[in-house]
Amino acid sequence: WEANGGFLTQSALDINGRTLKALPTRDSVLPLICALLLAIREGKSLLQLVETIPKRFTHADRLKEFPTEIGRAIVKALSPEDQNIERVRFDDKITIIYKEANGEEISKTDSLGEELGKKETIEKTYFAPQGFDKIAAMIFIDGVRIIFRNGDVIHFRPSGNAPEFRCYSNADSPKRAEEIVRLGLDCIVPKIRSDLETKISMSLL
Repeated sequence: WEANGGFLTQSALDINGRTLKALPTRDSVLPLICALLLAIREGKSLLQLVETIPKRFTHADRLKEFPTEIGRAIVKALSPEDQNIERVRFDDKITIIYKEANGEEISKTDSLGEELGKKETIEKTYFAPQGFDKIAAMIFIDGVRIIFRNGDVIHFRPSGNAPEFRCYSNADSPKRAEEIVRLGLDCIVPKIRSDLETKISMSLL
């Protein structure tokens, strides 16, 4: 989601018999090289390559002067208790990918399935009232990224260097991408924050 196109790799990549070592810091040149190499391999111009990509649009905005600890609490409220879970896919079964990259399928009736079943509560409480589709997957890397069945994407994360809370989107049209961010920052984040503050107040009684 970096506007400057930075890219990171966590492991070495073998390309054409050569090894590109892991890039633990952001590299803004790698995406350009990858695009040029793909164009050469496919025998197409960059414009022709772009035309083969599904039309997707992104948008981003932020809430300023937003306490970092509240931002982290919002992410935690949307995340599973097990912090080793990296992503979850919801269909007939729940597919879990752990940070160690081992996938596991579980039934929704299993104990962990019940824990992750709070996804349905999140849907009904925060997203369905704003017209979002059902949640298809959630990714817990650098915040929480939620993918809906119709392809809409919303991503929440507190800023790492300022008292701000950021929201990003991905959709099939620019208008929808902007609407997702507006709903996220104007409706969903305030609702989650209010619920968290109410919960804290009740615990102090």
